[in-house]
Amino acid sequence: MIPILIEGTKLLVFGMGVVLIYLVLMIGCINLISMLFRKSSQEEEKALQLAQSSHTSTSSNTEAEPTELVAVITAAIVAHKNKLLK
Repeated sequence: MIPILIEGTKLLVFGMGVVLIYLVLMIGCINLISMLFRKSSQEEEKALQLAQSSHTSTSSNTEAEPTELVAVITAAIVAHKNKLLK
């Protein structure tokens, strides 16, 4: 009876060790991905602030609005392409 308890305990410890290692690796991957997205989101925020500052600094001419919109869309496309290339 004792050898089967020892085998069960060994299996228990091995299984818990495997789960612990998996969880540690998963937490590390999540933190790494979080750092990568935090960096790209900061770049997007800077581009958005730049676009907003250029929008508020221009006059409120209705003819200028479509060109501002094109500029903002172009900046967004460039930021997205740069993010994909990194």
